[in-house]
Amino acid sequence: MGKTKACWVVVFILSIFFFRIDAKAQGNDWENPAVFQINRLPARATFMYYPEKNAAIQDNYELSPYYLSLNGQWKFN
Repeated sequence: MGKTKACWVVVFILSIFFFRIDAKAQGNDWENPAVFQINRLPARATFMYYPEKNAAIQDNYELSPYYLSLNGQWKFN
């Protein structure tokens, strides 16, 4: 084997070795204190529509005709 081929083989093997060390140095996301949001939507405000201003001032969702509670008995077929 020529010197240039041997040199390229050594460079290739060393590059694989160093890339593996670099990948291990990064660690897992749950071990990194700088990572605290992955696959998460940004925070947003919730809004409720009211038919009149007085109901909006009271800020009671149940007073709005647009409010529908999902609590209770459900029928699944």
